[in-house]
Amino acid sequence: MKPAKNRSKKAPKSTRPKKGGGSAASTNKRRAPKAPAKPIPKAPPKEIVASGLHPRSVHRGRYDFSVLCRALPKLRPFTFKSPKGDLTIDFADPAAVFYLNAALLAAHYGVQHYELPEGALTPPVPGRADYLHRMADLIYSPKGADPAKPKDQQQVRLLDIGSGASGIYCLLAASIYGWECVGSEINHESLVNASQIAEANSGLAKLVSFREQLGTQIFSGVVNTSEYFDLTVCNPPFHASLEEATRASQSKRAGLALSQHQNGLADTKAGEIDAAETETGNTDAAETSRTNPNQAPANFGGQRSELWIEGGELGFLTQMINESREFAAQVGWFSSLVSKAENVGPLKTHMREVGATEVVELPMAQGNKITRVLAWRF
Repeated sequence: MKPAKNRSKKAPKSTRPKKGGGSAASTNKRRAPKAPAKPIPKAPPKEIVASGLHPRSVHRGRYDFSVLCRALPKLRPFTFKSPKGDLTIDFADPAAVFYLNAALLAAHYGVQHYELPEGALTPPVPGRADYLHRMADLIYSPKGADPAKPKDQQQVRLLDIGSGASGIYCLLAASIYGWECVGSEINHESLVNASQIAEANSGLAKLVSFREQLGTQIFSGVVNTSEYFDLTVCNPPFHASLEEATRASQSKRAGLALSQHQNGLADTKAGEIDAAETETGNTDAAETSRTNPNQAPANFGGQRSELWIEGGELGFLTQMINESREFAAQVGWFSSLVSKAENVGPLKTHMREVGATEVVELPMAQGNKITRVLAWRF
């Protein structure tokens, strides 16, 4: 792939008055209304569903590989018939998993141009979309109202912390909900690739832009003093070291190989790419390196920030919570996936310690995998 220049556009400045660089003192958190947002898909039941893919997800049920192969012919060579006669793929093959996700993006979200650099992680589309559906429930219907009838017609703005090379949350949020999306990324190569994907898909380019995180601070230098985001999303690095990430990768590949042997590669339910290829509790089932099927996804140098960071998930999210207080007047809901169940309690406690007025845990389940989103606001 030829490198692309980063021609990403900065998100338009909000008409909301300046709040003094993120002070939490302001009580007016809304901007002036904009053009009507994209209509919300059919509403789910009033309660936020605790298990299974979200009712608005297009990935409930089995994958229709004939449809997916028509949407992306490059997927076809990786398909074959299982012992039960169903079309499937080898979920242990990173290339097959990549083209399956690319086909899902093409068939359901209008993303026709999608490429990742060698060694980059392939984010599983069904789980990423599920996160966004549950956050949509939270921002549109905090009291259980119908998400199809938002309380106002203001354009929603999303900030994705650590977009990676794919910019997947921005692509999906723009496609599903018509949200205006800004992604931040510390790795320059990943930033350029994500920008190139957005620019290559004209239907989404006007809603998606990316900004480079130049230092260690998560929000400072990314969020301008005059703008407002309705929500932030994040898929944080899980592991505290390369060694830990490598051990987890080897464990999950061994588990997947055993599962496929026992099941005859026949179970191709939607959400399987989020569930089959991960250690218990991990939010990134099929997030694998495209390089070598036997190589740990952590072994790709420049993409280190996608999978591990000093201090691990708990350290990274603790820093995010600390910094979020300074931007309380500029963000409606902060949120992040949390892969390790043992981190949930300490993180909730810390959110309240820094002054969060609401803390919400949104459980999610895809296949046998249980995970959750933590959201908080001031």
